[in-house]
Amino acid sequence: MAISGMLNKAKESASKVKSEAATKLGALQDVGSEKINELLQQFNEARPHFRKAGYMLSQLEITAGLPPTLKTHFQHTVVDQAEIDQAFVELESNALGTNMLTMLVKAAELQKKIKVKEMSFSFLEIEVGGIPKVTLRYEPE
Repeated sequence: MAISGMLNKAKESASKVKSEAATKLGALQDVGSEKINELLQQFNEARPHFRKAGYMLSQLEITAGLPPTLKTHFQHTVVDQAEIDQAFVELESNALGTNMLTMLVKAAELQKKIKVKEMSFSFLEIEVGGIPKVTLRYEPE
C-alpha cells in the first residue's frame, strides 16, 4: 500500500506541475502576442515615413519568442536630405519608428563606404526585439 500511495502522490504532483506549466506558458504567449501587436502597430505607423526617407520594405519576419522580434528587409533609394529630415519630424512620437529610421540611415551611410569584391549590395536588415541588430546583405554580382 505504501508504494501505491507514493505512486498516486507522484502522479498527482506531476499532473499539478504540468497544469501550472501550461497555465504559465499560456500567460507568456498572451504577453508575447500583446508585445508583437504593440511592435506591429508602431511599425505599421512608421512605414510611410520609411518610404518617404527612401527605404522600401521588401520583407517582414515575426518571431514569437521572449522577447518577440521583428526582422525587416529594406531596399534603399537615395532621396533628398529634406525628405529624411521630414520623416524624422513626423516620427517624433513613434520611438520604434525613430530608432529604426536612425539605424537605416546609419547603415546606409556605412554601406556607401564598404566595397566587397565581386559582390553588390542587396538590402538592409534590421532586427528589433531584444538588442537591435543591423545587417548589410551582399550578393555575388
